[in-house]
Amino acid sequence: METLEHLDGYVERARQAWGVPGLAIAIVKDDKPVLVKGYGVRDIAQAVPVNAHTRFAIASATKTFTVTALGMLVDAGEMRWDDPVVMHLPGFQLSDPYVTGTITIRDLLAHRSGLLQGDLLWYGSGLDRAEILQRIRHLGFECGFRSRFGYHNVMYLVAGQVVEAVTSQSWDAFVQERIFAPLRMAASTTSMAALMGASNVALPHALIDGQVQVVPWLSTDNIAPAGGIGSSVADMVTWLRLHLSEGIVDDQRIVSATVIHEMQTPQTVICPDDPFLQMVQPLNHGTHFFAYGLGWFLQDYRGRKIVWHPGATDGMSAQVALVPEEHLGMVILTNMNMCLLPWALLMFRVVDAFLGGDTRDWSDKYLGIARRWAEQKVADQRRIAARRVEGTQPSLPLEQYAGRYEHPCYNAVIVAYEHGRLILRHGSGYVGHLEHWHYDTFLVRWCNRLYGTERITFTFDAHGQAAELRRLGVSFTRAA
Repeated sequence: METLEHLDGYVERARQAWGVPGLAIAIVKDDKPVLVKGYGVRDIAQAVPVNAHTRFAIASATKTFTVTALGMLVDAGEMRWDDPVVMHLPGFQLSDPYVTGTITIRDLLAHRSGLLQGDLLWYGSGLDRAEILQRIRHLGFECGFRSRFGYHNVMYLVAGQVVEAVTSQSWDAFVQERIFAPLRMAASTTSMAALMGASNVALPHALIDGQVQVVPWLSTDNIAPAGGIGSSVADMVTWLRLHLSEGIVDDQRIVSATVIHEMQTPQTVICPDDPFLQMVQPLNHGTHFFAYGLGWFLQDYRGRKIVWHPGATDGMSAQVALVPEEHLGMVILTNMNMCLLPWALLMFRVVDAFLGGDTRDWSDKYLGIARRWAEQKVADQRRIAARRVEGTQPSLPLEQYAGRYEHPCYNAVIVAYEHGRLILRHGSGYVGHLEHWHYDTFLVRWCNRLYGTERITFTFDAHGQAAELRRLGVSFTRAA
């Protein structure tokens, strides 16, 4: 087995190679923490070191907490995995009446609703949880109900609202009382607002124009059951122990072994061509299957089942992983945007270290892939630019594009004519300047540089007036 000292050095070298400002890792083996440590800095400007108690956003790794909370209610006989959602949320409605009445809690948790992703409902929208639940009735379908895996944050928000409906207690309060408190996870919170105001917290960073910079916090409080928890690796040690010990920590039963097994049992097969899978698993690891359980991704690696879930939000990336047969678990938290470092290469290196035999330099392999992705992105941008038709003009004077463009599912897009140019505002998070691209397509330069640029297109009614704005494949109709 690789020594922990060697693994410790590898983590630091990988952090530097990937340009990640700060990283924290915890490894649990045989119910004992064997490495709990911080690397790098919380804030690239202030250079305050990360330690084991530094708090990060764990983003979508929150989903395992929501499923565990529901599992406690299953244990208590207050609900079942296969209860229809409408049994607990009578006002729940989707655009298809059959799916509305049929979709179960298990379907929500196994990402098989068939719905379009609809992340504009929550991401930078300013809508609260109740408003999001009201608006999903206007969300269309991407594929057939239960036909294939389709990762869906909003369905986990619905699952969190089921907790509230069953217990008359908010998801946040339930997680605090039934999970954080008994596990003594005192540094953990379900609110990004609380995390931002905490001491010893890492700041979010991203690579913008070739330079690592601090970026604004993204509030995830309106989607918290899907991705709103903030924690430290010191706190997350107990979470690893809970799931490796089938629901018991320090002789205290928190949730049944039956629930833990159900969470780690495949529910939805993930096809090899799935975009999410291609993003997080670009290398062939000798894996024979990929699936989603309840709140966990599942695969095999070197003959063992790996149970894992990544997390990513603006400026932070995370990974939580278990190897139940080896009584091995890890959590890796970073303050870097959409970084593969915790998602894959460190996870597999830790597994290699404890299984013994050859250890691969995952950092070097993935760096090569990341460089090719970056080169591909530049090439794609060049191809798009090459298709731009030079010398065209907008069909209308700029001020005539101004207006309110609406969609029943999402916030209205507001286009304003200010000081001789067009400004686009969408929800509480998106503000950008419009520059003419060609014909009636405009380039949006977002003020938050993390968002980069985007193209939107206007179409016209029979009277030649701007009638529709298309953004990210969604058509917004101009209000009267």
